[in-house]
Amino acid sequence: MRQNSQIPVTFYCLSQKPDFFDGDFWRKIRKFLPLAVVFLALLILMALNTNSADVDYYRFVFTRLENGDNYRSVEYGYWLLCKICVTLGISFYPFKLLSSFIALIFISSFVGDYTDKPEMVLLCYFFYPFLLDVAQFRHFLALSLVLFSTKFLRKGNATGYFIFAFSIFIAAFVHEIALAYFVLIGGAFLDNKKTILASAAIALFFIAFHKVIPSLWLYEVIIGARKSQDDYAAGMRLSQFVMYFGFYSFLALLMVFLRYGLKLSYTKKEDFLLRISLISYSLSPAMLIDYQFSRIFRGMIIALYCFIILSLQKIESKKIRVLGIAGIFGVLFAVFVKLFGRSSGYWDTLTKPIFRDNMLLSRIFSFLDSV
Repeated sequence: MRQNSQIPVTFYCLSQKPDFFDGDFWRKIRKFLPLAVVFLALLILMALNTNSADVDYYRFVFTRLENGDNYRSVEYGYWLLCKICVTLGISFYPFKLLSSFIALIFISSFVGDYTDKPEMVLLCYFFYPFLLDVAQFRHFLALSLVLFSTKFLRKGNATGYFIFAFSIFIAAFVHEIALAYFVLIGGAFLDNKKTILASAAIALFFIAFHKVIPSLWLYEVIIGARKSQDDYAAGMRLSQFVMYFGFYSFLALLMVFLRYGLKLSYTKKEDFLLRISLISYSLSPAMLIDYQFSRIFRGMIIALYCFIILSLQKIESKKIRVLGIAGIFGVLFAVFVKLFGRSSGYWDTLTKPIFRDNMLLSRIFSFLDSV
């Protein structure tokens, strides 16, 4: 049986006294070691970064509280988390390490609920959009709670709906964009085919009416829009929108093909994953209104990776299965190079600082240079 969360099981296994003559123990270690390595790598990059886009701002918010200034310039939930840690005498980097660890546990629990290869999904997440989440830390924390809460939505009962809604409100106190994830509740009521049609219709609606939507009074209430005088669609190159939306559409169409183009069997739980993935995809054209709305789908892209990986694992032919997985990672590597490579706009502000300015990695690199 698949574990609901393989990360906790990993640390449980490592904490037990091993019988070194017990082959089952070492089989468990070999099974969970790849996940532990990927998890630890993401945690180090996320929590110990000292100089990348936005990290100075988050450090400033925390330091201001340490100095007794209670002025709030972020959502109340994130401010309160910082305030509690300051009161307990916890400094900025231990706070970031602890909150990153909990958030990655939430994400890993979500992924481990669907696939017995969660390390592959987390690797997909690393290629895109992990580096953006390192910078946009509040969004990362909020998204982790949203993903985790979908397991309650999947139950399809009043208690599950309540816990999901409550979790969304809590996440919105960390980052207001989380309010948009209320649309995921459609995954509990629609069947697969209706979800596909509804998702396509919603996507086309955003594309057709992206100039009109900002004038609606419900815009700020439902979407949580930030007030701005910028028309990001006008400032966005067409090629940029085509690149992002084309990539998202590729993943969505691949999901539909794997579900209906191949004769593979799926559980109700896996079909629920398909539905919430497609619903989140339907919101991706909202980036035409404001590029910040790309976070809505970007946050749920882990769900799409999860469905694709679990589907590829169902293919009986090992050759086709391996080629499919290699193809996905090939596409993601190309996306990584395009968005975060040396010739990209993120290279100097995001990629290089994340790998270079890290409390642990910088010491390792210094040691290696001195050897």
